[in-house]
Amino acid sequence: MLNTYYKRKFQKGDMNKFKKYLAKQPGYKVIDSHFKLGSKIHISDFYYAKRMFQNSFFASRYALITAEYILNNNKELFESGKNGKGVTLVGYGLYSALLLSLVEHLLQKRKDSNLLNHGIIKDYESLEFVDNIELKENIIIIVPIAATFSTSVKIFEKLKKDNERDIEKYVNQLKNLELEIEELKINEINIQERYEVSQTRVKELNVQIKELMDKKPLELIFHEPDINILFVSNGLKETEKYESFGIFTNDNTRFKKELEVKILFENSNVRRRQKYFTELPTIWHQNKNCTLCGLDINGLYTSSEELPLYSTDESSVTPSVIFKYPIARKIE
Repeated sequence: MLNTYYKRKFQKGDMNKFKKYLAKQPGYKVIDSHFKLGSKIHISDFYYAKRMFQNSFFASRYALITAEYILNNNKELFESGKNGKGVTLVGYGLYSALLLSLVEHLLQKRKDSNLLNHGIIKDYESLEFVDNIELKENIIIIVPIAATFSTSVKIFEKLKKDNERDIEKYVNQLKNLELEIEELKINEINIQERYEVSQTRVKELNVQIKELMDKKPLELIFHEPDINILFVSNGLKETEKYESFGIFTNDNTRFKKELEVKILFENSNVRRRQKYFTELPTIWHQNKNCTLCGLDINGLYTSSEELPLYSTDESSVTPSVIFKYPIARKIE
């Protein structure tokens, strides 16, 4: 669809205008630098790609690609006759708001709006939603910018753990109410007054059970692969570089832009498949033996030619760097 549009749009020599437009769009790649990405790795090139997802020109195109992939990869959720299955798109970072809204809008053409919503996880540390949201049964995780893919795995683990806790709480509450009813029946005395009190309490408990069952938490289904729009990779072709970072790949899955990930440097047995659309190469360094920090493979300081280390915000997408002087207006 997009290819047909571009051929029609640019066949008369408009491609140069298009390239000039792209060249004027805000965005940065800080090359030959030294950035801290999360708590475990440093990278040699930083892509300030957050601005792309705040620009509707780019966000709308990635939204279309993402929506098409979701439809093709989760046909059972969008086929006619199966529209009773609710879907929640879970995004990451406030900068993903436009992208998630556009993806939801596109998917609503195939699904009732009451069965589709989206929520945004604020940052990597808290892993809490920006706003209260009622999660639907089927969860699809979307991370606009990824490196080690640990963000999507962390989101999965947090949501799964919360869901299991809610279900366990529900089951325990239900058991306690049912147990109290059984005890009342066993301890009934054939004294009219005591009997009436017992029956009144049983009715109250049955009402509470009904109200509790109406609020029964859904057992969430987390669909794979998780979707990552941009992948800040550790080189383009050297697939063997990834295993020490908990990422398992081969030539076939790399060709499909799909990887299997075990969360980086964490005591976790979770492995989840990851899909990405665009690869942005850089070089990763473990912080314990980062050569850009002047450390050798054993983590010993060996060089004074280290590069300054720059940090980012909690979502690892905004650098703590001022790129240019602020623009001020002239006061007459």
